[in-house]
Amino acid sequence: MSNLDVAERKQIEFYWRGKMGVRAIAKLLHRDHSVVARELARNKDARGRYNAAQAQAKADRRARITNKHKLTKDPSLK
Repeated sequence: MSNLDVAERKQIEFYWRGKMGVRAIAKLLHRDHSVVARELARNKDARGRYNAAQAQAKADRRARITNKHKLTKDPSLK
């Protein structure tokens, strides 16, 4: 899995604010352009602004969510 770290998110924020394109940012980070595009789509606000700290907080929250209780709730899956 290729999760972005805080430093990469800060670089994305810096370059995005500098009006750099998704593919150019991805090339500088040595990532696929789809990773950067997904990150921006997931974490931009309505005005198109990206905040690395908020994006990291959202990613941390999403990482804590698991489906381990799915097996205990659904008898057919047991």
